Amino acid sequence: MNAKVLTIAVLMLIALVALTLFSFGPISHARKAARLNPASLEPTTAPPTSVEAPPVALQRYTNRDMRENHYSLDIPQTWLVSAANTPGSYRLQFAGGSATVQLQDVPDNTTLELFVLSQDEPKLRATAPDYVRTGYQELTIHNSVAYELQYRASGTIVDRTYVAGPDQAAVLTFTTPTAPSTDLQETWGTVLRSFQWETR
Repeated sequence: MNAKVLTIAVLMLIALVALTLFSFGPISHARKAARLNPASLEPTTAPPTSVEAPPVALQRYTNRDMRENHYSLDIPQTWLVSAANTPGSYRLQFAGGSATVQLQDVPDNTTLELFVLSQDEPKLRATAPDYVRTGYQELTIHNSVAYELQYRASGTIVDRTYVAGPDQAAVLTFTTPTAPSTDLQETWGTVLRSFQWETR
C-alpha cells in the first residue's frame, strides 16, 4: 500500500513539474513564440486607389504571424517583398531605396508618443552622431493614431511612422540615400495610408 501511495505521489510531482515548466519555464517561451506564417507572403490584388502619380499596380499583403497583431497593407507589384528576421515583419526593396514594416512592443507604463520621443528617437540619435530631425507630426491612419518622425542620418533620409495598435504598435520605415522623387514619395504615402489593423 505504501509503495502505491509513494508511486502516485512521485507521478503527481513529475506531472506538476512538467506542467510548471510548460506554463512558466523555458518551454513556455517556445509554446508562445510567434512564427513566420507562409501565408503572410502571399499577396492578393489590392483594390484600386486614386494616386496623383502615374498609376501603380498594388498587391495586398496580410500579415498573420502574431496573434492579436494581424495587419494588411498594399505594396507595389514591382517592389521585392520578403520576410524580415522577426515574425510580423516585412522587408521591402525598390528602385531608389528600401523599407521595413515591423511590430514594436510599447511598455504599458508609457504612451506611443512618449515611447517615440523619449525612448526610440534617443536610440536612433545615439547610433548616428549626425542625426538631424527634419519633421514630426501626428497622423490618423484608418482610425489609428500614428506619429511620423522624419530625419537624416548616416547619409540617408528616413521617414519612420509608428501606428498604434490593439496590442503592439507597427513601425513603417522608408529609407532613401537621396531625396526621393515626387512619384516615389507619393507611392510610399499610398503604402502608408493603406496600413490597417485586422480586427478579426
